[in-house]
Amino acid sequence: MVRSPVGLRVALAVSGALWSSASFAQSAQTEPPPIEPSAPPAQQPGACPSAADTLFSAGIARMSAGDDAAAAVLFGRVLELCPTHPSAAVMRANAEQHARSTHVGAVQVVGTSAAQSSATAGATIGPQPLSNGWPNSTSGGWTGWNAPPAYNLVYGPDPVTVGARVNLVIGQTIVGMAVGAWVPLIVSNRPRGEHIAGGTLLGGALGVTGSLVASLNGITNGQAVIVNMSSLLGLGLGGSLAMLASPSTETTFGLLAGGMAVGTATGAIVAMTRPTSGRMLYFSSMALWGAMLSTHAYFGVAPTSIRIQGVGGFLLGGLLVAGGVGAISAPFVRVSADRMAWINLSMFAGWSVVGLSSMLFASGGSSTLLAYGWGSIAGAALGALLGVLVTRDTDRYWHEVRAQQQPQAGGGSSGAPRVSRTRPTQRPQFVFAPTASAESPLGLTVAGTF
Repeated sequence: MVRSPVGLRVALAVSGALWSSASFAQSAQTEPPPIEPSAPPAQQPGACPSAADTLFSAGIARMSAGDDAAAAVLFGRVLELCPTHPSAAVMRANAEQHARSTHVGAVQVVGTSAAQSSATAGATIGPQPLSNGWPNSTSGGWTGWNAPPAYNLVYGPDPVTVGARVNLVIGQTIVGMAVGAWVPLIVSNRPRGEHIAGGTLLGGALGVTGSLVASLNGITNGQAVIVNMSSLLGLGLGGSLAMLASPSTETTFGLLAGGMAVGTATGAIVAMTRPTSGRMLYFSSMALWGAMLSTHAYFGVAPTSIRIQGVGGFLLGGLLVAGGVGAISAPFVRVSADRMAWINLSMFAGWSVVGLSSMLFASGGSSTLLAYGWGSIAGAALGALLGVLVTRDTDRYWHEVRAQQQPQAGGGSSGAPRVSRTRPTQRPQFVFAPTASAESPLGLTVAGTF
């Protein structure tokens, strides 16, 4: 049967309409309802550029190392590259909060490294002092100012420095020159001028050579302090004996030279134990100020009957008593040489201002010595009190570093290292750093390192 073209066209149109209706009904059943316009979904971390992931890992490493300020900067760079990063904003806020804290400090690594774990399996390593600074992932070392140094200027050991050697050479040069000048006076009570000059030059040359040779392997500030101060204490001991005995001129200079030589030798023996500079300056300051104040007390109690034997007796008594007290108490006094230097300077200022002023304002006669003696004692005491109060925060850094480096309960075990973020308290604004030492920490430095 042959169909007409009109009927064929109608049949095709009807079948197309039926197929379109079925397709529309199926799509209406499967298509989800329209979504209201809203904020774009959070971008997944993996969608961030690789540079952002690298910066985020570096920020985590810096924050673990205690460098919160640098970590905050790195997290900010991550947000610049990938604003939808899910963790960078929170980590930056945490880093900035830690960076604004009043307590900052150094990193302590507890445990063993992966390379050492096989050789030290089962061992426990306490907090290890690091040697200054920023983490170095390649070598495991530290450089900079972020970690405490390997030494401690209060608890020791003192560092070997060029400044300590210069201190020793200068002090022993003066000692050699003094002894060399006294030798002709020991031999004759009327020596010739060229003999005294030659002895001074020869003694100075021997002092320079001996101190340089003795410090060839390096010397600490504590060793230099005890040698030089012992020379001065020996001179005071010889001078007090000479005043007590009132011998001839030759014997007097012999006691002076002998006391200085014995004091220097004693100081050299003590220096072999590598004492800390703070303890040695504390001991020597106690002895010297004790001798000074005892003689001034004699001026105050006997202003009208001053005798050379009386001065020598009070001088010897002050040296022995104050020096003994200093030697006994030194192991229990935690003080740095820097702080002791400031206290000594304050005592000297008090003595010079109050003592000398009281002598100038005295009416004259015996009242001058009376005013000078007790005024000097009062001025030195006020200076000591002021020095102790003003420098009470000078050694805080070293005390806190010492506390951090003490072994802690439940230390790390063998295996991967554990990082704890503890750092010493910030020091006051008036504290300055040495300018020429790469390993010197921030500290108030008077007799510091070069």
